[in-house]
Parts: sequence; C-alpha cells; structure tokens
Amino acid sequence: MLEGAGLTTFGDYAALAARGDRVSTSRSSETHRVHFDDKGETIIAFHKRYDYTRRRRWRWRRDKALIESRNYELMRSRCDVGVPVVLARGVRSRGLRHIESFILTREIKGASRLDAAASAAGGVPRALQDCLTRDVARMHDAGFFHIDLQWRNILVGRSGGGDALYFLDSTRGGLRRTAVTRAHGRARDLSSLHKDAKRWIGPRDELRWLKAYLGRPLTAIDRAMIRTILRDRAVKDRAPAA
Repeated sequence: MLEGAGLTTFGDYAALAARGDRVSTSRSSETHRVHFDDKGETIIAFHKRYDYTRRRRWRWRRDKALIESRNYELMRSRCDVGVPVVLARGVRSRGLRHIESFILTREIKGASRLDAAASAAGGVPRALQDCLTRDVARMHDAGFFHIDLQWRNILVGRSGGGDALYFLDSTRGGLRRTAVTRAHGRARDLSSLHKDAKRWIGPRDELRWLKAYLGRPLTAIDRAMIRTILRDRAVKDRAPAA
C-alpha cells in the first residue's frame, strides 16, 4: 500500500510530512497530520519525527520511533488495550549517531483526546472512567508501564458500539520485571493520571477509581503511595498538596 502511494525511502516520508498540517511539537519531536491515496481511498495518518541533532543519540541505543512502535505492539498483544496502527517507521543515521527517525500511525477515526473530551462534556462519564480503570489495570497487571500517562496521551473513540480508549506516545515506558521497578512505574502512571483527574473527576470519584483499579480496599501501603503521588504532583505542578 505504501509503495503504491510512492512511499519507499526515508525522504519520501519526510516529503509527505512537509505537505501535511503540523498538529503538535515538543522539545524533541514534531507531528504532522498527513494523507495519501490507496486505490481511491484517502488514508489519514500522523507522521511523528524525532530530531536528535540537539541531544545526541548514539546508534547502539534504540531510536525513539522503534521504542514507540515496540511499545504499541506490547500494549496491543500483551495488555489487550487500544493503540494506533503503525504503518511505517524509519531512522536516519550518520557515523555513530542517529540523526532523526519517524513513526507513521494511522488515524483513529472519530477519536478525541481524553482531556479535550472531558473539557467539552464538563466531566467524564462513569462508563468511561470504568473503561480507563480496566485498561490501566490490564497494562499494569501485564507488567507494562507507560510512564507518560497524561490524559492528552489517551484518545477516546468507539469500538463495537461502545467507548474505547487508545494509548499514545509511550517512548519512556515498557515492561518492568521487579517489584521495585513496578512500584515505581505504577506511581509514575497514577501520578500522571491524577494531574488531569483532579480537575475533571474530583476526589471522591478518584478514590472510587483507585479502589476499582486495585480490586480491593486500600491498605496502609496504598495510602502511603497516595501521599507520595500528591507530594509528587505538588512539586511538579507547583501547587500545595491536597
């Protein structure tokens, strides 16, 4: 399909992005919404480019596009949660260094960011909260931790007639195999979720969500984790701890 659309080299994908609309930027990446034709059908996709010219990335380290692609596969196959479909990825290197890389993912039709959906609706329906509970528990039970689980990295779409969530942009996440690293990953993910949940869900629903996520009443260890998360958010958000 991609070859038929004239996409065969790294330069072809760079040219495709140049013709698209820029939708987001960060310190190390830039994302464009692009489209191309496949036998009369218009394919909408997102081209995300990572730039390594400012912060060196040596060739013996995996490039971020590869990490993101592999994490999508882990979340899909091991955790059974929704992720974008990866159409292509590539990396350009020179000598011992990576110069840039990209990942091309297909658009999830009709989906919107969770934070935008909550803002438009003035909150998050209970059914969608339960969907988030289920999917985050699936990831963590499988030993996978996202590490940047902010609401802007979660899309709300439809699947099988109901709401479905899709998880994006996991370049720092992955499998964690020891109790210590899993506890750290859990705290990081729950802290990221709390950043927006404190605005759109509220303390009572957050507590209900946490109990459902754990699948049991809170223990002293859980309460200590909550205090750690609140202190972490207070520092990162520069606000007094709740």
